[in-house]
Amino acid sequence: MKVKSRYSRSFYSDGLSDTKYREIHALAMSIQEIKNEVSEIVNQNLFHYLEMDKHRFQKEMLPLVKNKISSHFVKQLLDDVYVAYQNKFDNIKKRLKFQHVK
Repeated sequence: MKVKSRYSRSFYSDGLSDTKYREIHALAMSIQEIKNEVSEIVNQNLFHYLEMDKHRFQKEMLPLVKNKISSHFVKQLLDDVYVAYQNKFDNIKKRLKFQHVK
């Protein structure tokens, strides 16, 4: 398992204006939408992504998210989706037990 648990990051500011809050909220919502899009792509073809390593995953998904969001967020966004699915895949593999019948 890559990461046991992952918590969201928080930002608190006393001097946050309404406009800046709306900008930050819009950015967070766009990041969430892009994560959902990438997740849907992975979910549609699970066997293709089952044994894929992180660098190949990023290389394959980069053209899909490149122009949708700032490059500062792309790597972390793709890492979050990759780790989430790898953790699910690892849990499924642990639960699969086969009996050897003679």
